[in-house]
Amino acid sequence: MQTSSGFIESGQPPLPPVRASPAWERFIGPIGTCVCVSQAVLKETKMTHTYYHAQSSARLFGGDPSDYQPLHDWLDASKESYCDFRHRALRHHAEGVFAGERRFGITIVNNEGKHVPVRYILEQHIMEDCGRIPNLADWLSRIQPAPWMARASKVGASRGRASQ
Repeated sequence: MQTSSGFIESGQPPLPPVRASPAWERFIGPIGTCVCVSQAVLKETKMTHTYYHAQSSARLFGGDPSDYQPLHDWLDASKESYCDFRHRALRHHAEGVFAGERRFGITIVNNEGKHVPVRYILEQHIMEDCGRIPNLADWLSRIQPAPWMARASKVGASRGRASQ
């Protein structure tokens, strides 16, 4: 039974874990699951929270999940505005990985003193969510145009705005 917030109440039997592809699992180990989404969404969910991505990063690169949490939070920040898989169109692509490098630097140093490339961390997150690293065109080419998207007006023209 789910609460009004979508969380499964305690005492319910746990759901079976959703597993990564065998090749990816050999590389990073089993992927965590979260029960904070609807049952329908959960069937196809591998990672639903940045904490599980951070745990996966710590298993793969060493250190503590807190070493990686800011990167995963940044990559998934668009969930604040659109909380389903479509939020990924904003940063879950090759261009988003390079934007992450510009924001966080080429490497981070985990709590074991190891330099870990930011690109590897962000690509790991995207692979877990998408199964591949798309490019921005992969996302944008699937947007269905609506009339308001192509509407243009003369630069400087006032439409219903007060003139100065």
